[in-house]
Amino acid sequence: MNKNLMFSCFLLASVLLLSVRATAQQVAPPDAVFATIDETVITAVEYQRIFRGAVRNRYYHGKVPEPELARFQREVGRDVVNQFLVHKEALRQGMTPDTEQIQSGIAEYDARYAEQPGWQEQRERQLPAMLIQLERRDLLLQMEEKVKDVPQPGSTEVEAYYREHPEKFTEPERKHVSIILLRVQPSAGGAAWEETAGRAAALRFRLTEGADFGELAKANSQDSSAPSGGDLGFLHSGMLADEAETALAPLAVGEITEPIGLLEGVALFRLNDRTPATLQSFADVQQRAVALLHRERQDRAWEAYLQGLRSNATIELNETLYMPLADAGATP
Repeated sequence: MNKNLMFSCFLLASVLLLSVRATAQQVAPPDAVFATIDETVITAVEYQRIFRGAVRNRYYHGKVPEPELARFQREVGRDVVNQFLVHKEALRQGMTPDTEQIQSGIAEYDARYAEQPGWQEQRERQLPAMLIQLERRDLLLQMEEKVKDVPQPGSTEVEAYYREHPEKFTEPERKHVSIILLRVQPSAGGAAWEETAGRAAALRFRLTEGADFGELAKANSQDSSAPSGGDLGFLHSGMLADEAETALAPLAVGEITEPIGLLEGVALFRLNDRTPATLQSFADVQQRAVALLHRERQDRAWEAYLQGLRSNATIELNETLYMPLADAGATP
């Protein structure tokens, strides 16, 4: 689902979740206000309930990492305001929820929570709020679809976009790599790691004396590639551990790394070949260029629409509910 619609999902989740872990956000007094939008008040309690749902939706362990907390609070706060304004505008334009979509949403939650103890009792109690939020989410989706209904770009525009953004259509450098991996249990002591590093160094010496890398890999490597002589094929940057990427970067074709400590053990890598980054032809990527340009225009249309709604509304935020930003110059 589009990131811009996450508030509707957060709000629905906050209604449906049966238990929510506490977060580092301070608890506001019951009568505190988070935002006043035109003449409508959103309480701090409402915001914090939505925030907790957002945390559960975004962070697997139900807790925001401390360095991300202040920004995430503001991200949720912006979504609260944006989605309130979008919903209000949808109602003003006379949009109505799609009944089939609402029923489908209820069925989805029934399927998700059917095996959870107490779901039927919770369902009956929460169904009115669930319906309200499903209807709200549907209106938000309808409005976003309407705003993003922008024309497909023409061929001249697409070709210009291709020329102006070569980085989007460049096949990154690839490295053909082979490996000899000597495994070490993560819990093993330092002596085991030192002994394995010594064996790796001995293998490397044999390679520098002319031994065949593939044969040594078949005989010694404990990687799944051992039967094929340690051949990992062509890899894009980032597909290997950082330590391996760093060691391979300066090598010429045919050279072998020093022994490298990895999570799995100690490894030797050989650089078999290197293909440079290559700009793909326009003919090969034309359809992708069309899709990228169209999506960018949709996103710009949506952001402009949200900015217009905010510009025409009177919005007062209680930013004391937010943690301070680490960089004072950052936009809240």
